[in-house]
Amino acid sequence: MKGLSDAEKDMVRRLDWKALQDTGASFFCLEKLARAKGVSNPQMVAAFRGESLETFLKTRRVPGAR
Repeated sequence: MKGLSDAEKDMVRRLDWKALQDTGASFFCLEKLARAKGVSNPQMVAAFRGESLETFLKTRRVPGAR
């Protein structure tokens, strides 16, 4: 995390996906961080949208999610 501000380091430590996205972090870097931390893409995108995973999945065409 060399070169990041204290606020940016805090966002990464808390896995605050929305704040990281709003700050301009690369989606592809966030995807790699999520994978390393065991967070699925749907979980991360739900956080971007400020939704629970369950609410987010109801908007997708996923069998059994509605």
